Amino acid sequence: MSVDHYLQFVGNKLISGHDGITPASDAAIYIHSQYRNMILSTPFPCPGAKTTFSQGTYRFGVFDEMGTEETAKALAESLRSFIGTRASMDTKFTAFVSCYKEPLPMSHEEFAYNLWKMLQELHGADISAWDPSFSSDPESPDFAFSFGGLSFFIAGMHSGSPRFARRFAWPTLVFNAHEQFKWLRSEGIFEKFRDKVRGRDTALQGFVNPASADNGSSSEAIQYTGLIKDTSWKCPFKAFIKKGE
Repeated sequence: MSVDHYLQFVGNKLISGHDGITPASDAAIYIHSQYRNMILSTPFPCPGAKTTFSQGTYRFGVFDEMGTEETAKALAESLRSFIGTRASMDTKFTAFVSCYKEPLPMSHEEFAYNLWKMLQELHGADISAWDPSFSSDPESPDFAFSFGGLSFFIAGMHSGSPRFARRFAWPTLVFNAHEQFKWLRSEGIFEKFRDKVRGRDTALQGFVNPASADNGSSSEAIQYTGLIKDTSWKCPFKAFIKKGE
């Protein structure tokens, strides 16, 4: 496994998330520095992401090509490591950020295709049953992507995104565990958190994201790319029954 597939940021250094010693490649350091600077910039709208990056409670991976079976196997291994590490991070806000060197560039439609191709391949590499808290049907308002038995909200970013907060030079998928949103609800602060993100995103963009929707009102699949313009769009993802389901 390439060291760049699973990295942590400690003491202002990007190093292996496994041994805590091996340094990242120059390419990974370059990509990470640009991503980190974007998240920690004052206008970036998500306070949860800012907290995660300020605390260093994330893992970062750089992979060769988005959507391939080979990349899916490497990503699956990284996500399993991340899931196993989350409990020891002593924080509610964590994320796994996966960036891809290819393909470049992409239109928003091409990115949407590659995002779902990547998630489909990743699903094929998953050996765990779907998180029972959520539906595996992407048309269901209760849908959330699951890997390793844990549900995730996926934030997709790329250079051609129509939303500023989702615009990044390399195609990127951010895996945010739904458990952190559940915690916000248990604390009675989810609505305040959500409204703050939407307000800051609107201020950054100049107008509200038409893909924004309250949890449970529609499938969150339409939010993974940042924006779906075609109201007739159907998510291409197909889940299949695995052992234990």
